[in-house]
Amino acid sequence: MVEDVEYVIVTGDAVAAEELSAILDDVDNGGREISEIHGLGGSIGDWMIAGTLALHAVSRLLKAVYPYVEGRRIASIKAGDVEILRPRPEDVGKLLDGHFAKEVERPGGNP
Repeated sequence: MVEDVEYVIVTGDAVAAEELSAILDDVDNGGREISEIHGLGGSIGDWMIAGTLALHAVSRLLKAVYPYVEGRRIASIKAGDVEILRPRPEDVGKLLDGHFAKEVERPGGNP
């Protein structure tokens, strides 16, 4: 059986990128890249996690993103054909309630 996959990009600060990547290590065996995003002046503006993940891994990533979004440490999330700039917790909740709803229970125990 072939599992559905999504291409996912999350941008945020360096610590958030490293921590989110570590959360996924046991799910996808490191199948993603972490890269620096340089601003116009050459300084590092954000860090990006990018990779193709199985749907269950995307759901797990979105659950893990919640605290970083609340702390305003995530600049953008792109999962499949949906992209959110400066995401809020309710934006992540809509992603989990929508396309990824069948894969995971929302943080806080809400289905």
